[in-house]
Amino acid sequence: ALVAIAVLANWLVSLTPIGNRGADFTENKVHTLSPGTRAILGELDTPVVIRYYASRSTDYMPEELKLHMRRVDDLLKEYSSISDGKLRVENLDPEPDTDAEDSANLDGINGQRMDDQNLFFGLAISCLDKTSVIPFIDPRNETMLEYQISKAIADVSTPTKPKIGLMSALD
Repeated sequence: ALVAIAVLANWLVSLTPIGNRGADFTENKVHTLSPGTRAILGELDTPVVIRYYASRSTDYMPEELKLHMRRVDDLLKEYSSISDGKLRVENLDPEPDTDAEDSANLDGINGQRMDDQNLFFGLAISCLDKTSVIPFIDPRNETMLEYQISKAIADVSTPTKPKIGLMSALD
């Protein structure tokens, strides 16, 4: 009876918005988005679309890449939840001779050749008529992933670049 109550309570809590939040107990808050990223997502005025190209249906995906793919999935879910509906993530699996593969090629994301398979693992971030592309998400650069995505979102969502002036007593 206690096990049934625990399972039922867990299921009920998971249905609420509180149940879908995670807690980051790591020392340096490694799995929490930085304040800069939160500010970028909070300042979005126009909708941003992230097309996430990942070859999920292939058997040739290395285990290291599968684990990194799960981390990217979680990161993009967190981005989407913080953006208050201004950021939409489209998950696409570009199989050979499909519309998803054509879309990936049009976005400038070419697959990486592994074991005679063309594996896709990249992002195309677009807002209105601007598009920024991360052609391949390298697992070795996992520490830079949040920076790359946030920079791409800021690049496509900012209409004009800020101008910085320098005042000096010199001529």
